[in-house]
Amino acid sequence: MESFIKFAQDKNKIIFIDEIHSIIGIGSSMETKLDASNILKPYLEDGSIDVIGATTEEEYEKYILSDKAFSSRFSKIVINEPDEKTLAMIVKENIKYFEKEYEAKFFDEKLLDTIIESLIELTLKKHRNYRDMEYNPRLIIKIIDKAFVKCKLSNRNVVNLGDICDAIKDNSKLYTTAKDRTIKTLNSNNIDTNKSKQKIIKVNFKK
Repeated sequence: MESFIKFAQDKNKIIFIDEIHSIIGIGSSMETKLDASNILKPYLEDGSIDVIGATTEEEYEKYILSDKAFSSRFSKIVINEPDEKTLAMIVKENIKYFEKEYEAKFFDEKLLDTIIESLIELTLKKHRNYRDMEYNPRLIIKIIDKAFVKCKLSNRNVVNLGDICDAIKDNSKLYTTAKDRTIKTLNSNNIDTNKSKQKIIKVNFKK
């Protein structure tokens, strides 16, 4: 922790802590309550280190707000989900990354926009049945990541509709939402596909 503080005190650095709620309690014991958050407090108070932390609304309320001294040293900024146009751009950039990482192609170019549009439609906040479901863009990106994994495990180098449907089915909450909805863009009328892939769509999605 001492080396971390020294590194963080460099005025040219801003420290980003993902899942910042998890540092509350880390390092404490029966003998002392001096956990990571308590060690950071004086440095946050005098401004000698700059920290940005990320967490969810639920974890913020449960963990961060429970420690008033720690929460008072931060300003809360709520980051809303991106609009559909921005979300599509983010997803496309991540697809490029996954294509390099997995050495596989995400469909062919003419289907790319259709697939992304379908996933956005499926995962819009107003269509979710569960409050605790992951938010976008993370929700869609995880589906696409799983689809690439399934593609590679099948020894293929092109992600197909079956991979997408299987990735959605792995998320039980999202699948419950998906199978009860009509996905206008993700069907055989919009996508030139073979009968086996059409069958996958019929099994997994209400037409």
